[in-house]
Amino acid sequence: MSLPRVTVIGAGQVGATTAHLLALKGLADITLIDVVDGLAKGKALDMFESAPVEGFSVSIRGTTDLAALAGSRLAIITAGLARKPGMSRDDLLLANANIVGPIAERIAQLAPEAVVIVVTNPLDMMVALAIEKTKFPRERVMGMAGVLDSARLRAFVAERLQVAPRSVEAMVLGSHGDLMVPLPHSIQVDHQPIDSRLPEAELAAMLERTKNGGAEIVNLLKQGSAFYAPASSAVLMAQAILNDTHEVLPACALLHGEYGLRDVCIGVPVQLGAHGIERVVELPLSEAEHAALAASARQVSEGMQALAALQAKPAAPAAAPAPAPTAAPIIAKGLEGVVAGETAISDVDGQRCQLVYRGYNIDELIGKTTYEEVSYLLLFGALPTRSQLADWTKQLDSSRALEPQVLACLQSLPYRADPMGLLRTAVSFLGLDDPEADAESAEVMQRQAVRTIAKMSSLVAAIARIRSGAPLVPPKSGLAHAANFLYMLHGEEPSEPQARALDAYFILLADHSYNASTFAARVIVSTRADYYSAVAGAIGALKGSLHGAANRKAMEMLLEIGGADQVETYVHKTLADHKRFMGFGHRVYKGEDPRAKHLKAFTRPLGQAANELKWYEISERLQEAVFKAKGLYINVDFYSASLLHYLGIPTELFTTMFAVARSAGWSAHIIEQAADNRLIRPLAAYIGPRDLKVTPLAQRK
Repeated sequence: MSLPRVTVIGAGQVGATTAHLLALKGLADITLIDVVDGLAKGKALDMFESAPVEGFSVSIRGTTDLAALAGSRLAIITAGLARKPGMSRDDLLLANANIVGPIAERIAQLAPEAVVIVVTNPLDMMVALAIEKTKFPRERVMGMAGVLDSARLRAFVAERLQVAPRSVEAMVLGSHGDLMVPLPHSIQVDHQPIDSRLPEAELAAMLERTKNGGAEIVNLLKQGSAFYAPASSAVLMAQAILNDTHEVLPACALLHGEYGLRDVCIGVPVQLGAHGIERVVELPLSEAEHAALAASARQVSEGMQALAALQAKPAAPAAAPAPAPTAAPIIAKGLEGVVAGETAISDVDGQRCQLVYRGYNIDELIGKTTYEEVSYLLLFGALPTRSQLADWTKQLDSSRALEPQVLACLQSLPYRADPMGLLRTAVSFLGLDDPEADAESAEVMQRQAVRTIAKMSSLVAAIARIRSGAPLVPPKSGLAHAANFLYMLHGEEPSEPQARALDAYFILLADHSYNASTFAARVIVSTRADYYSAVAGAIGALKGSLHGAANRKAMEMLLEIGGADQVETYVHKTLADHKRFMGFGHRVYKGEDPRAKHLKAFTRPLGQAANELKWYEISERLQEAVFKAKGLYINVDFYSASLLHYLGIPTELFTTMFAVARSAGWSAHIIEQAADNRLIRPLAAYIGPRDLKVTPLAQRK
């Protein structure tokens, strides 16, 4: 059974100890993140090397990249600065807000279903900030303080009464600081009130010691602060959530009227379960305890007001101190995990391994719709009615033929050039041939989309025929989009199973949210460039081996294997050579690509009809062998390869087939971007030298 993933952000003493305790208890697979290069990775490796001794079998990895948050069931924030000599409370508040705030935003982007436990101080203010930045419901963001403060009180009582610490129960409410509210009447030993076992003055001193428990340790250590007890307390909360124990523990939570308090984060008893805080438990309090809790809440509210004022304060001039290293900008290579915008067109749900077009799960569309219907859905937001579909099909049908000047352009190009390069150039020519190419209205772009979607398949078929020296075959009126392509490619109408298989392929690859080529198209149109420039740019991005060309590489892999009996040999050799298996793994999907099973289902009948099941059998055996060897799932490219091969499509045209399908999605995204446009212009972290001096040309070497 797979374990949930817990990500601990901050690999200092508290964070690293938290990670190690999680591992020792076998609660989860663990990711440890820290901005200091090598710190998290080194500590994670050290912990992992203790596994044979301690007997745990969870995975532990360390990184500097917050993108590793993706897929986390629970995120524990321990990152932050400790208060140093000369640092005011406001200095600490602002510095740690500048660390926790961006982390919380990344959690919201990368792990939108996670539960968050905040450990960073000032605790109560950081919890409020995390709720604000994640925009999560209060049930999924909480702070670890009450468990720690209560544990300290329990330890002091156990030490004084010479009993086992676990036999002592106690509850501390309020803020994590000098206004915390210990509840003397909550103290029990073996479920029995301590009553008069402690003199009143001695109990009062013990409660005061609890309030200063952290400072006491800091004074003794001289450098650093407590980390064993804070880490144990965070892990206790994590255990209650991961194991869904419904345990009642004190934690910092946002109140909605409980204890007469509203819109403030404060320590109170909460019941914890799989989804975080199940309920706030309201204990009976004395009048003095109510007043103390209210005073504690006021202090937190004042702290949040102070933070707002500090954040609104203009930046100091150049003489201001440089920001702390932990507040450095977060860099996500390849924009991994970054949410760059909003779209209503499609959703790629990596955790559930689902693909949704305009609200329809791809599983619902396959077998019930055609590519014509799905392309209409992507462009206009709803499946067409019968009359709308007839009109849409007629528009595509009338736009499919290539004009003489377009054919002349194609025939003038080097026919042995890469088909994707030829397609890119042909689409650019379509723009040159369109008098409305630079128009920016949605209506014009929709007409351009019809023209491009219809002609893309004709262009690819023409490229194939020109490359083979065969005469061109014009489209046949009345044939559906997929069937027409196969007709133009082969010069004869396809069988019904062949047409259905290619139609399903087109549907499955019609869109995929902000993939690389679609994002490229949106970047281009965000500059107010024309529709055709955006499509040409998308084709250029799709051409890459890490994007659309992977289906071609997958077929080349099958050809290299040659037979199902050679699969195991190929797998062993590929592993030994540390090479990649093409058609496996995905940046977003955490399991099998949801499109793959449909392609597989269409591929086998094609192989049977061709009396050549070899490619399907190689694929099926390779899928099993690679999963067994490396635990890798197949992606959309894997069975695309054998499906397209069975349809008689040359391997060098595979990526152009991807473009034919994706033209509908590109068009929808271009129109959506243009309708609510903002120039896409990210920042970069400069890592080159500064303040260089120019050496005269004659002196340079």
